[in-house]
Amino acid sequence: MPTEKERDILSSLTQADGKIVFMRACIDIVAYWGGSAFDHAAGIVHFFERSRDVVGSSIRMYKTETMSRARPIRKDSLGLVPFWFSKTKSRRDIYMLYLESTEIEGEASDRAFALHALEMKEEEVGFVRLVLPIDFVSDAKQFVALTASLVEKLEFGSGNAGYSVTWNTSQRFTGRSKVAMANVRNRYPGLDLADPGSTKYIGNTGIKSVNWLTLINKQAVEALGGRKKLAAALGKDVTVHDIEHGAIIQAGPAPLLGDVNRRDNVPLYHQVGRVLAPIRSKSHPPFLKVGPLVSKTVSDEWLSRFDE
Repeated sequence: MPTEKERDILSSLTQADGKIVFMRACIDIVAYWGGSAFDHAAGIVHFFERSRDVVGSSIRMYKTETMSRARPIRKDSLGLVPFWFSKTKSRRDIYMLYLESTEIEGEASDRAFALHALEMKEEEVGFVRLVLPIDFVSDAKQFVALTASLVEKLEFGSGNAGYSVTWNTSQRFTGRSKVAMANVRNRYPGLDLADPGSTKYIGNTGIKSVNWLTLINKQAVEALGGRKKLAAALGKDVTVHDIEHGAIIQAGPAPLLGDVNRRDNVPLYHQVGRVLAPIRSKSHPPFLKVGPLVSKTVSDEWLSRFDE
């Protein structure tokens, strides 16, 4: 799906410490929900099982919230999500599962699944994410269909899919990954800078930002004036795919990376961003780091880059 130039740029974004690649470009599909994960159990399990169908044979390591380090995959590891949300009545405050295709501790995989759900009274939110290599899908229609199938049963709050970055969540590399993302934030506007662990806190109150595919729920469609008014505002070059729990808004026939140094500012993404600006959450936690500090100003500027 990426052009040769895009593939070269995306490959150049790789960040490594010695032989350990702790951040790399990818294509991802992520969906967020608000409320108890058990109210969304069927959708979460379905997203996981479809993801398992796609990357299951590549998975080598797994990690849950009770583990300090990733461990080699076991036969029952790929059944944890259905067990947690469909087969057991016991509940806990945090559910976390990371499945990785790498066998190197601390490395960012090019095929991965992530789930994080908070089940605390003061905070019930979560996300599911599928990470794929940048050239995993050569046909855009197939990728849109995959996205739709993943969220088929999930009453999501919001979501997105397209070019992104994935980085290892171990504390060893978290800060360096967030600095690396901040360093490229103004160059490639079509590249999502992913930190779903922070985005999950606003995932049911509005969208994070725009990507090639932006998932909005039924309430958001209505807030924007309904399906027909939304499609008319987006224009003929943007496709609105109706799905069970909302819509997938597709900004053009293929994902775009853009390059502001070459005056490629992905105008279709801006077109979508302007229309969706009223439902973009203004309370996203800051996550991009400038030097040693997380910067709210830098984070907010990047999140709002498509508003106008």
